[in-house]
Amino acid sequence: MKAALIPIHPIQALLLITLASFPAMALAGSTGVKEPEPVSQTEASINAEGLPVETIKLRQETGYERESVYVGPVEAGRRASLGFEISGGLIGLQVDEGDRVKVGDLLAELDTQRLDAARVEATASLEEARVSLALTEATLGRVESALAIRGVSQQELDEARQARDTALATLTRFKAALKRIEVDLSKSRLRAPFSGIIVKRWVDEGQVIATGTPVLDLQEEGTHEVRIALANELADRMAIGQSVDLEIQGQTQIAKVKAVLPVRDRRGRTVDVLFNLDTSAHVRPGDLAELRLTLRTDTSGSWVPLSALTETVRGLWSVYTLDDQGQAQRQVVDILYQDGEQAYVRGHIVDGLTIVADGVHRIVPGQRLQALPNVQTAQQGD
Repeated sequence: MKAALIPIHPIQALLLITLASFPAMALAGSTGVKEPEPVSQTEASINAEGLPVETIKLRQETGYERESVYVGPVEAGRRASLGFEISGGLIGLQVDEGDRVKVGDLLAELDTQRLDAARVEATASLEEARVSLALTEATLGRVESALAIRGVSQQELDEARQARDTALATLTRFKAALKRIEVDLSKSRLRAPFSGIIVKRWVDEGQVIATGTPVLDLQEEGTHEVRIALANELADRMAIGQSVDLEIQGQTQIAKVKAVLPVRDRRGRTVDVLFNLDTSAHVRPGDLAELRLTLRTDTSGSWVPLSALTETVRGLWSVYTLDDQGQAQRQVVDILYQDGEQAYVRGHIVDGLTIVADGVHRIVPGQRLQALPNVQTAQQGD
């Protein structure tokens, strides 16, 4: 008896064939060996001749120069907070902020009614003292005449002289009282001590002003100076009348040294130097002025580009040199100063030493290197 054939769909047949061939493919893949990739000609050249690097020759220096910037405020030549020397009610302000005044101009005044009354009283007392003095002098003259004919005693003469002296002292006292009132009356008017501009008004009319209370701030126009704190050794380099360039609001202004103050600041241990600005300088008090000074530090070392430095363990810095076999050698250096893209370093450096100038992140000690041509010499300002 023949077995019956079961019909198979074409898709089912394809699936059976694929499953049957999978073990064979897996076996072939597990036993196969991947062929190594071919080495390029560039890599072969690098391995043979060394990694191409840019190099630079170091030049031994005796020191380096650095530019330091010192900042100080612009100040008015003269500025004063004006107030009354006596107390009283403010009855008038003749100026306001922004007004320009001349020396001697009336700025403000106090109520003087009490002082006016006191002056009248003092004037009357002074006249009374004059009359009293005249009477005592006349009495003294008569007593002296009577004494000549023994009409009075010596005691009466002494009393007459004492009365005259007392009247004279009283007259002097009343003169001083009237003078004091007149001085107070003059102090009740506030006048400009110098020409300038009113920059601040502190009070208004009607206020009772105590002695010394600021009323107006007056600032001199046209004259400005700059105060800059310098280290003692730098201040000693400044000579009276010396011209310097100051940068103020992006503009270079010529100034002259006015004074080097003989006092050292307790906190910063600095010395204030005053500079006079030209009267034509368009500046304002409160602007900041910059003084640039070039200082030289005498210590041996060399300039290297920052790209030649690499950080090592414990925060140390180093450069890579090339030995006679063209191999990279690490050399530790101390960074003394940084100027832009360069650094002034100190270490076991000899004049003409060749170091790697760039790409140090690709290098390890002992690696073979190939120096590219056109080697330059490092110096400040490159």
